[in-house]
Amino acid sequence: MELFSTEYITEEEALEEFKRILSEKPAWKKLTDSQSIDHISRQVTWPLRAAQWRIERAQQEIHISTAVDRSSVLAGAEDRQYVPRKPAPAYGTVFFYNSSESATVNVQAGTVWYSDDQLPYQLNESVIVAPLETASGDIEQSDTVLIETTISEEKPYYEILLSDSVSSSAASVSVYVDEGLGFQEWTLRPRMLNTNENSLAYDEFYTSLDELGIRFGNGDFGRIPAVNSSVRVVVTVTEGDTELIEGQKLTLFKGSTDPNIGSIEARTSSLITGGREIEGIEEIRRSALYSVLYDDQLVWDNDYEFLIKRRWPEISWLSVWGEQEQEQETGVSLDNINKIFVSAHSSDTPDIQDIIVGELDPPINREYKPVAPNLKPFTVTIAGIVPRTLVASTVQDEITDLLIDSYGIDSLNRKEVFKLKDMYKLMNGTGYFDSDAADLDIAIAGDTTSNGLDDLVYLDIDNSDISITYE
Repeated sequence: MELFSTEYITEEEALEEFKRILSEKPAWKKLTDSQSIDHISRQVTWPLRAAQWRIERAQQEIHISTAVDRSSVLAGAEDRQYVPRKPAPAYGTVFFYNSSESATVNVQAGTVWYSDDQLPYQLNESVIVAPLETASGDIEQSDTVLIETTISEEKPYYEILLSDSVSSSAASVSVYVDEGLGFQEWTLRPRMLNTNENSLAYDEFYTSLDELGIRFGNGDFGRIPAVNSSVRVVVTVTEGDTELIEGQKLTLFKGSTDPNIGSIEARTSSLITGGREIEGIEEIRRSALYSVLYDDQLVWDNDYEFLIKRRWPEISWLSVWGEQEQEQETGVSLDNINKIFVSAHSSDTPDIQDIIVGELDPPINREYKPVAPNLKPFTVTIAGIVPRTLVASTVQDEITDLLIDSYGIDSLNRKEVFKLKDMYKLMNGTGYFDSDAADLDIAIAGDTTSNGLDDLVYLDIDNSDISITYE
């Protein structure tokens, strides 16, 4: 047996190997079968086996598919130039009441308000509130962190690392550089693609120590910032998946220059929710293994959907198609040439497709065109009979929630195909209708077919009839 073979050595194998070594030494040969040698062998071989186990674990941590430690998975993801998906803030609306009898108050965009549990909420757009009036505005659970530094030397691939606390909560990052002519915003260009020596571009990376980093170019791909240049990194941070119920008081923390801001009372007018945590370690492992090989470049239909959903994770339905598919639906038209059609739905952003088209860089010689979803609701009638050992109202509520999750317009788990047999399979999977005394009847009303382009087929749960009774 090879002592340092790749297979894990057992205690018995270690004892036999130790005896073999001693048998080759005349002074020890007669003692090889004694109980003392057994004890000595165990004392000697325990460190050997422990070292071998550590080597095996180290080999396991080398590969991202078998690594256990978080730092090893992140290191493997960094090797593949994969940056984990950032968290998304919860969002909603807030009422501002102006208690002043004479002064109009400007509640400025970017003002930060704190809830009772000390979470910051940032106003997205300025709101003008007249005396003794109420106005509403959109807020999100976020705050702004400003990081300023100076370029210490002019070198290729200059890097700036954010702290781990900021990195794990960074929802968005903007970079500004002042080389003596004032601050200019530089553009995120993953892998420095489509850049030259004068491109004001930077790349992002994520280290094994949970640090988000900013990396500038090398002078050939991306400009090298001049020495002593000032860099300002504006980071929007969020706690991700949080919730604040309607009617909660918010207290101003910072961001206002209006001298009458003290007369403003703020309360949430809707449920503040919809946030998401930073990408989990198991999802990072899979995403890094199957990360898009074209480096966020758009080549195939699925590429668009991957990129858009990664950037706007709140989207519950998305369809992207080209001129060929459009002409099959509406006929030949010059308006379709080199067009990429985008249709999407988000529960709280009706014009999400316009936002996508406005912010997403199109490929060369292509142009995005937003298309509002063609809403096609259908309804169901479900009559179910369950045994008296179950609570009918509870069964009805759980079935309703299951239908909303599977077919609802705002569900992220929404199914793409709507067939009666699949709905029966879904209902029977609950186990509520397994007994001989149970019964189930489902009927679908409405058109559940889709053109595969802008048709958004979904279950209208409010107008559906779900009734669960006893035998």
